[in-house]
Amino acid sequence: MLVQERFAQTQSRMAMLRYHSHFDNERYRTATDGKSAQYANALIDEALAICGHPWYGLSHRHWGTEAVDFLKRFGG
Repeated sequence: MLVQERFAQTQSRMAMLRYHSHFDNERYRTATDGKSAQYANALIDEALAICGHPWYGLSHRHWGTEAVDFLKRFGG
């Protein structure tokens, strides 16, 4: 295994721990209510990127107010 792969695995684990510890299902449901599955999945991808997951990048999408409220939980 390459050194980079080991770093990515560690970073991935840490990001997933952060994601799961900050996930708020009520806020997620509010943010995705009436939206497409594609929108809901993109919101999760954005949260994972904020958490530092190496396989996800920020989308620079203009999220709605409820989505921003959900995503704020993962920053800083």
